[in-house]
Amino acid sequence: MLKRQRIPKSQRRPLEEDEEDSPPSKSILPVAPTPWWALLLMVAVPLLAISICGNRSPFAIGLTTVLAGGAIFAAPPRFRVPIWVGAPLLLMLGFALCGLLPVGDANLPAWRTTLRDAFGIIMPGTQSPQPWITLQGVLMLAVGTLWLSACITRGFDEPERRTLLQVLVLGIAGIAIASLVVHYGDYEVIFWQGTERIDYYGPFTNRNNFSGLLASGAVLAFACTYDAYHRKRWSWPVFALAILPMFGAILANTSRMGVVLFFAGLGMWMMSGTHAARSAKRFAVSTSLLLILATVFLIYGQRILQRFTGSEGIVSTLSSDGRINIFQQSLALIPQAPFIGLGLGNFEPVYALHKTASSEGMITRTAHPESDWLWLGIEGGLLALAAALTAGYFIWRGFGKWKKSDGSGRRDRRLRAAAGIGVALLFFQGFVDTPLHTLGLTTFGALLAGLAWHPGKRLLANISVPILRYTACGFCLFCGFAWLVVGSGEAVLPGTFSAKMQLESAKTLSSAGNEADAIEALNKVISTQPLRWDAYYMRAAISLQLGRPQQQVMDDFSRARALEPNAATFCMQEAFIWMEHSPLQSLPALREAIRRDPRNASDYYRQIADNIHRFPDLREPLRSMAEDPKLRLLYLERVSGSDFQVALRELLDRHPSLDNFTPPQKLSLFELWYSRGDKNQLIRELQHNPNWSTSGWIVLGRHWAGEGKFRDACELGFKHMRQPSLPTTSEGRDLGQLTRGFLQNPADSLRGLSLYQVQRQQGLDTEAFTTLRDVTRIPNAPASALYEYAVRLAEQGDYSRAWDSLLAYRTRSAEP
Repeated sequence: MLKRQRIPKSQRRPLEEDEEDSPPSKSILPVAPTPWWALLLMVAVPLLAISICGNRSPFAIGLTTVLAGGAIFAAPPRFRVPIWVGAPLLLMLGFALCGLLPVGDANLPAWRTTLRDAFGIIMPGTQSPQPWITLQGVLMLAVGTLWLSACITRGFDEPERRTLLQVLVLGIAGIAIASLVVHYGDYEVIFWQGTERIDYYGPFTNRNNFSGLLASGAVLAFACTYDAYHRKRWSWPVFALAILPMFGAILANTSRMGVVLFFAGLGMWMMSGTHAARSAKRFAVSTSLLLILATVFLIYGQRILQRFTGSEGIVSTLSSDGRINIFQQSLALIPQAPFIGLGLGNFEPVYALHKTASSEGMITRTAHPESDWLWLGIEGGLLALAAALTAGYFIWRGFGKWKKSDGSGRRDRRLRAAAGIGVALLFFQGFVDTPLHTLGLTTFGALLAGLAWHPGKRLLANISVPILRYTACGFCLFCGFAWLVVGSGEAVLPGTFSAKMQLESAKTLSSAGNEADAIEALNKVISTQPLRWDAYYMRAAISLQLGRPQQQVMDDFSRARALEPNAATFCMQEAFIWMEHSPLQSLPALREAIRRDPRNASDYYRQIADNIHRFPDLREPLRSMAEDPKLRLLYLERVSGSDFQVALRELLDRHPSLDNFTPPQKLSLFELWYSRGDKNQLIRELQHNPNWSTSGWIVLGRHWAGEGKFRDACELGFKHMRQPSLPTTSEGRDLGQLTRGFLQNPADSLRGLSLYQVQRQQGLDTEAFTTLRDVTRIPNAPASALYEYAVRLAEQGDYSRAWDSLLAYRTRSAEP
């Protein structure tokens, strides 16, 4: 028996880059070529979804879903789904469907029973409080799952893989260029971000999602450039240039996540077993390229670096990042339904009921928990999350190890590695963001998973393959056409899409004066989405216009407040609505707004108190509400006569020492008291109460000045004002030089003050007084000159003019 002779490693001939290391393994099942138009359909699905589904309109999502169904029919699965992938995916869908199961009253969470019993919000008796919304979520999840299954069972060969990756690179580069043009040209693409105008750009409302797409696209572009170069194709410069708009768009988009994913993805691909491990030379080239890109980032990515570090350092930036707080509060929702979840589509309304108020007046709804996987765990339950992660693990196993001994060619391994790294970037980004909840990135990642699938992992077809083909195609076409019809305005399939369309229809009908039909549309919205707070708010506002019973209107407003328990803005909007119909009913909304946003309590109170003269019935309840000193002062500013006296007496009875008032508030109170109340009583209090006179001396001084007691007023002012120091200059101390300089520059107040000080030092009091008087007449002269002038006038016994100068000094220096 002959033994195989081993060749020493030092004598082995290295393989050239364009040379295959071994013929394909016989275990790899051959496939028939796919028609070019079928490949075009497949790659069009993610590109179309990325381009038009940014604002999540039902028409765009329906069109993309129909195209996916057509692509699955044109390029059907050729191999069966591995059981270790198919089973977890089916379990994930099954667990998500559990939200539609019935639930008894004993198993309802406390917030559901409170909404039902205290506010009369009717929810179906299912695990999900909004089963129609959950059903739409399950349908969307099923569409994504079927598209993923069709992609990984298609069995792409090397030419198909190369073609699809190249088209994806060109498509993503085109989207990056279009985004830059739209951004810097100040254009607006309505199907990218809807009517919202945000300070970043791209086809998604979340800049991290767009930058994640660009990072994955850059990895594919590097792979296609490398592949075309070593295959000696003329197209390699095209793919190399495609990297530039992707990298430029990441820098302009200021996404920290995009930068991390970009360099992580390139590093993973360059250091993978299919490329950089071949030689030290290639390792050095890869490292140099990364360093060049990092240098470009450091030069042109200053805005992103500022977002990384923040103005107070990176530790402070991370600790103050809002998503950390969202993570923490979102995790608290899992124990409510740990295994089967809250039901798909229910995170936003349920989170709003449990989140800690941010003390912001704006309506800031949190749409997601800043993580795909946490989102699935909350809505679908931990069982669905475990099934999804299990499926992800086995899909990753299906990519192979990208090693020399895997039975496929080197070129094919490079392309599969790039696609697999693109999938990995989206998968791991899902832990800190929500790329997989966008149809564009979901279909993109699923196609990449199919392109990364190892040829040796293909399983022979059986009866399940045609079942998957026709099921996936039929399901996608059904859902897609249904959503297209919903997008056209017909609510044939209840869900989030139809509820949103009916809400917009209600707004249009109300604006056109058709309030009755608007109420009917809102009733349909509430039956489909009973936790939608703005539907109750709008129904209450329209019902008030129709003259419906006030109790019915108040019930709807209270439901809206219960479902949005944090924002204060819409509470004030409710108050204004009541103001035109029943002013007293605006006060509960005002109290709620102040409770939610105490920092802006004065502004809210002022807006309602300004209507006291229009609606006198508001006076007494507004006076009772004004417990805070700021609010009490606002009330006193708007009343007079007996109303003022009563309010002032109540204030002094509750706070006789005014210790809870700040000095500026005390002064405002004393000025109001002097002008609208018993001024003699105030003067007596200021004379005998040192704590009050510290803040109100100016009122007492003006009173004495009005009685001709200017000396007493001046002495009081000098007692309570801080004596300022005169500014110093670098001018010489020569009297003659200073005199000539001031005569030549009579508008130079600093020269004049220098001359004044020298004259005082030399005993020239008369000349100094004249100089100081001239300085005080110069516009924008230092305020300290006015105080000094008042002192000199008082020394001469001219207390009347001294008092006027003190008042001018107080105004200029903002003295209390």
